[in-house]
Amino acid sequence: MNRDVSRYDEGLVLFGAVRVLHGDVPYRDFYANYGPAQFYVLAGLFKVFGPSILVGRVWDLVIKAMSVTLAYGILRRLGGRGIALIGSAFTLIWLAALGFHGYPIFPCLLLALLSVYCALPTYFGCRGRRPLILAGACIGAMSLFRPDIGLMGALAHVAALILFHLRIRRDGPLPMSWLVRSILAVTVGVLMISVPMWLIVLAATSGREVLRDLVLIQMRMYPRMRSLPFPSLPALAADLVNLRWNRVKDGAAFLPPLAGLAAFAVAFGLVDRPIDRFRDKAGHESLRIGALLLVGCLCVLFYVKGLIRMSTSHVTLAIVPAFLVVCMVWQWTTGHRLVQALAVVLFLAVGLVCVDPARIVGRTLLSNLLWVSRPGQVASECGAHPGTDRVGCFRLAPSQREAIRFVRERTDPNERIFVGLTRHDRIVFNDVLFYFASGRLSATKWHHFDPGVQTTLPIQSEMVSELEHARPRLIVLDSEWEDLREPNQSGESSGVTILDEYIRTHYFRAATFDDYQIYLLRRSAAADIRRRVPRSRQTPYVKVTVT
Repeated sequence: MNRDVSRYDEGLVLFGAVRVLHGDVPYRDFYANYGPAQFYVLAGLFKVFGPSILVGRVWDLVIKAMSVTLAYGILRRLGGRGIALIGSAFTLIWLAALGFHGYPIFPCLLLALLSVYCALPTYFGCRGRRPLILAGACIGAMSLFRPDIGLMGALAHVAALILFHLRIRRDGPLPMSWLVRSILAVTVGVLMISVPMWLIVLAATSGREVLRDLVLIQMRMYPRMRSLPFPSLPALAADLVNLRWNRVKDGAAFLPPLAGLAAFAVAFGLVDRPIDRFRDKAGHESLRIGALLLVGCLCVLFYVKGLIRMSTSHVTLAIVPAFLVVCMVWQWTTGHRLVQALAVVLFLAVGLVCVDPARIVGRTLLSNLLWVSRPGQVASECGAHPGTDRVGCFRLAPSQREAIRFVRERTDPNERIFVGLTRHDRIVFNDVLFYFASGRLSATKWHHFDPGVQTTLPIQSEMVSELEHARPRLIVLDSEWEDLREPNQSGESSGVTILDEYIRTHYFRAATFDDYQIYLLRRSAAADIRRRVPRSRQTPYVKVTVT
C-alpha cells in the first residue's frame, strides 16, 4: 500500500467513524453521502484497537484481499486453474494500484462478488431457493454501504434471471414459475437484511435528513458539481502510440460496456448452439451461460455510477466484473473462431490498461521493502512525531504535521475546532483528515464539504449559527485546493461569503504553515463568551504571537 494518506476521501471515512465512536449519528449529527455501514464498522474496530490510520488500512486490505480471493473462486468453478489465476491477478493488480483506501465501494465490490458466488448453484441447476436468498442478502448488506449501488446490484440479479430464463427457453422448456420464484427469493434476501437495518437508522435520525443527504443533495448537486468528461478516444490512441502508459490506463473507462456487450453477444448471438453442448465435467449444463449473464449485468449496471464522474476510481466497481467477463468469454474460445478473436481483443485491452497499474504496484512494493530494510528511518518516521499518534508510520505533509502540532498544543482534547478553506464560495475538496489526525472533533455537522452544498446560503447560514453557538477558540483554513479547477460547475463562485465574513470578523490569523493558516478567536469575542458562560465552564484563553 501507499503510505501517503488522502486528506479528503480517506479522511472523511476515518473521521466519520470517529464521530460515530463519540455518539454521533450519520445524517442527524453530521453530513454523509454514503451509507452508514462503513462508519459503524470502522467505529467498532476503533473501539477495539483504538483510532488510527493503520486500523482503517487493515480493514481496507482485508476487503480487497477477499475480493481477489472471490474472483479466483468464481473463475475456478467456471473453468481451469490457469484462467482463474489470470483473472484474479488482473483484479489484484488493479485494486493494489488504485489506492483510495477506505472507499465504501470496495465493500460493495466484495459483496457483489460474494452474491455471484452464492448464486452459482442456481445456474448449476439447483432447485432450492437458498442460493438466491443468500445472494440477495449480500445485496441487502451492500445497500448499507451505498444504497444506490445496492439498488443496481438487485436490478442486476433480476435482469440476469430474466435473461437466463429467455436463453434457456430457446433450448428447452423452463416454466415461468421458476423465474417468479427466483426473483422472489432474491427480493426476500435483499429485504430481510436492508429493511431492519435501515429502520434502525431511521429510528435514530429522521427520514427527511436521510432523504436530504443521500438523495436530494446528490441528485441536485452531483451531476452539475462533480461531473468529469469521458477520456478522448483520439487522445488515448495518441497515448498508446507514444507509450504513455500512465494515461493509457484511463482507457479502462471503456472496458465495462465492451465486456458487457461481449457477455450478451456470446450468450445470445455468437454462440447459437444448444446449452447442453456446454456441459462441464459434472454435467452442469447452464453454469457458464448463467454466470456470464449475471456478471455481465453487474458490469453494465455498476458502470452507471461512473457515467457522471468518469474516473478510474468511480468505475472500478464495473472494471473488476469486466475482468471476470473477459476470462469467462475465454471459456468459449475452443472451436469457435469468432469468440476466440473477441476474447483475444478483450485480453489485449485488459493487458494494456493494466501495464501502468502493474508498474505502480512494483514501484510501491520496492519502495516499501527498501524502507523496511532501514530500521533507523522506520523508527524516526513512526515514533518521532508527537501529537500525531493516530498517523503512525503513514506520511503527512510537513506543513500539515506542524499545523496539527500547533493545534494540539493550544487546545484541550475535548475542545472542538473548525477546519475550513480560505474561501467557501467555491469548493472542490477539503482536508477532513486534519480532524482525525489532530484528535479534535468538528464544531459543525458540516465537516465534509461538497460543492453546491456548503457553498449555498442556507448551509453557510447554518454553519455560522453552529460556530456562533460553539465559539471554537481555533480555526484552521487550508488553501491547498484554492487554485484547483475541474471541468464542471464547482469552479464557479456561488457568491455566498457569509462564512468567510464571519471568520474574518471574529478571528485573527495567529500562524501560517504553508497551505495552512491558523486563526484564533479575537479578545472581544472571547470576552463575550466569558460573559455568557458560567465561570466553572470557561476554558482559559491562550494568547499566541503572530509569526
